[in-house]
Amino acid sequence: MFGHDNLRVSRCPLSSVWEVPVCEKQQVRDYNMSRYLEFSPAAITGKTKLIVVFSKLHKTHLGVIKWLGRWRQYAFFPLPDTAFNPECMADISEQIKFLQDEWKAKR
Repeated sequence: MFGHDNLRVSRCPLSSVWEVPVCEKQQVRDYNMSRYLEFSPAAITGKTKLIVVFSKLHKTHLGVIKWLGRWRQYAFFPLPDTAFNPECMADISEQIKFLQDEWKAKR
């Protein structure tokens, strides 16, 4: 789905520790239906996807949605000192459910 030739590296403005490849072209469903959050497909790590979560208003990196192997499901990994209201949590949960359903369909 995503080729490595479509990736560029960007640094998170909140932390120099996070270095995440972000896809230039979105080749999957529209990830940005959220009012406050932007979901950017970053890479396919093996058989799973990595989605970077940004604030639409402040353009800051908030965390990533990625595969958690020991749980055999996708999970959200927020950056330290981030806070989310119920609407944002619902949007993140919806993205995780979509990714999980997509993963199950491929099995």
